[in-house]
Amino acid sequence: MSKCNKIIDFVKHTKNGYVIPENISLEERMDKFPIISDVVAVSWYCNHNEIKIELGADFLSPGILPDRTGVVLLQPSHKFGHNNAVIVNADGTTRFTLINPYRKNPYYYDGDEYEFLCTKIEGNRFGMIVGVGRKDKDTGGYLTTEWFYELDANTGSFDSYHVVR
Repeated sequence: MSKCNKIIDFVKHTKNGYVIPENISLEERMDKFPIISDVVAVSWYCNHNEIKIELGADFLSPGILPDRTGVVLLQPSHKFGHNNAVIVNADGTTRFTLINPYRKNPYYYDGDEYEFLCTKIEGNRFGMIVGVGRKDKDTGGYLTTEWFYELDANTGSFDSYHVVR
């Protein structure tokens, strides 16, 4: 059997039984699937074999790598901490857990709460959005920011970053 290296026909399976293909438009999704519950599994084909990962409560926001060699799965940070993202290869094996780069950001302060929120494509760059929360010492309010970190999915390193909001 040849090596499985590309994802074909990626779909999300929801709690209420919908199977949602990746290439569906927002309008079509809203028309066909008006009520969507939590995504509980993702599946795809690789070399004519179905790969299915049951997500349950442990994973959130699946996203396909642009080269289709893997999927980024986000885990809840309250359970998995700051490094709450994992890349799974097209064959279903774990490539690696991503190490959240925010702690090396010059704006980092002890006490900041941060986690990976989602994947994002900016132009031709693929990356991760890191959400940061900080309690304002003067007002007692809570400040939030989001940072885009460009990801090299082959090495798990983050090459550049900038604030999004």
